[in-house]
Amino acid sequence: MIEIITCNEKGERKCETLQHVNLGTKDIIWIDSENPTAEERKNIASALDLDMEEIMDSLDMEEHARIEVDDDYIYIIYTVPSIEEGEMETASFGIFIKGNIILTLHKKKIQALSKFGAALKRAKNGYLKKLAGRRYLLLANMLDHIDKDYLKALYNIDERLEELNDEIFKDPKEEHVQEIIRHRKTLIYFSRALLANRDVLILVKRGYLPDMIQDDVDNFIDLYSDVLQLIDMNTTFKELSNSAMSLYHSSLSNSMNILMKKLSFLAVLFVVPTLISGIYGMNFTFMPFLHDPMGFYYSLLAMALMIIALTIYLKINDI
Repeated sequence: MIEIITCNEKGERKCETLQHVNLGTKDIIWIDSENPTAEERKNIASALDLDMEEIMDSLDMEEHARIEVDDDYIYIIYTVPSIEEGEMETASFGIFIKGNIILTLHKKKIQALSKFGAALKRAKNGYLKKLAGRRYLLLANMLDHIDKDYLKALYNIDERLEELNDEIFKDPKEEHVQEIIRHRKTLIYFSRALLANRDVLILVKRGYLPDMIQDDVDNFIDLYSDVLQLIDMNTTFKELSNSAMSLYHSSLSNSMNILMKKLSFLAVLFVVPTLISGIYGMNFTFMPFLHDPMGFYYSLLAMALMIIALTIYLKINDI
């Protein structure tokens, strides 16, 4: 699937077909392609004169983030949050910049790009005019939407970790451990992805890309600061996940201690009755109350009184 949005100097927005894209235009053109077919990949490579191997790398969700500047175009691999089988992970996608054309290629749907596309379609003329001839401004705004997705995901993890702490404190369960492990896995993926994105932005903010003006550099400096903040948050939440796991083990150990205390309490209560019944189980001829018709009831009464006395003693001493 290929979607093309063009923003011209008049603040007009229009959609074109790939065959009508003009490489020499001053308009800003964003081409977004999700899981392109073999024919679509071939058409993209032919229309924009791109390397097919790099196009295929862009569709590899495990590709490491990086930036390359060729004579004809700029090639960037960037990572975004991605949901795989119900778990939050990361995925890579490709960005090609050639003239005023920005092409994004990705294997699966990327929420941040969808949101950015929707925002671009709703944008007013003033913003569209501002984009005229500013390819790096469009790129910066696109990456900013990706950072917001990371931020939202991290806040969701933080909120869930707080809830898990409360649940574990009340009643630790095995599913709590599994959920903590899932969140730790996500944070590890995020850490690797954000560090790689940071390295890309380090080069960009230093003016690595051609024809950058100071406003563009400032935008990427802001993006770099945002990624640093995300990295710090990610590190903090990893520590919180470790704390949640420690709390689980502590709560489990405490529950076990309480259980052992209760069992010990019951064992102590039945020590004396067991002792009395053991003594009267011995085969002696002469024993107190042995031949008394009420002897059995006296022994039961003695056992009951001893249990009551031990219970009161243990409760008073908080044992």
